[in-house]
Amino acid sequence: ESNVVRFSFNDVSRPSQHAIVIGDTGSGKSEFVLDITQAYKRRYPDPIIFYVEKRASSKSLAESFGGEVTVFHPNQDLPFTPFRGHFDDAKVNVLSLIILTAIKLTSPKFEAESEHSAILIQALKDAYKRKCEQTGLVYEDGKIQERQGELTEVMSMDDVVAAIGDLHDNEAFRSLSGQIDEMLQKLRDFHGDGKYAEIGRAHV
Repeated sequence: ESNVVRFSFNDVSRPSQHAIVIGDTGSGKSEFVLDITQAYKRRYPDPIIFYVEKRASSKSLAESFGGEVTVFHPNQDLPFTPFRGHFDDAKVNVLSLIILTAIKLTSPKFEAESEHSAILIQALKDAYKRKCEQTGLVYEDGKIQERQGELTEVMSMDDVVAAIGDLHDNEAFRSLSGQIDEMLQKLRDFHGDGKYAEIGRAHV
């Protein structure tokens, strides 16, 4: 107690930029986290911050920075999918890293190369474009533009895998036919009736 603890997201000497805040009820944990999140996002708007708390609601903070709040309930379907929410080139890069990491976790010998990333990035963009066209939106200049109505459906891994398969017909990806087939094989557990398919589906 009464000790000052150094805390910084920018300290390059730290092995990780992750943190956990622990304290007694009423000690000011939530206020502290909200304050540093606001300060950090104002100075560095690009990094993605995941803020997890059991009780307090941070909806206003999330809305202030274009974020989202997801409420989890025990014994209910997972109300979260990484495909939900704001979509731009940065989101595509994050999604491609998430998918490649999932493949690596289930296929430890898999080594992701630039070709695999290129396939995923293009497939993600194609899948989102199709979903937008189905729901009255259009993807232009790196962002979703509203044409009519709202995007009520959320893309899933089923859409991404279908878009990966369609790259066989894309002239720019003809030379990557082997890598496309490899991606389809590695993602079998993540779509359709695969054992991890529910992770990429929304239940909201």
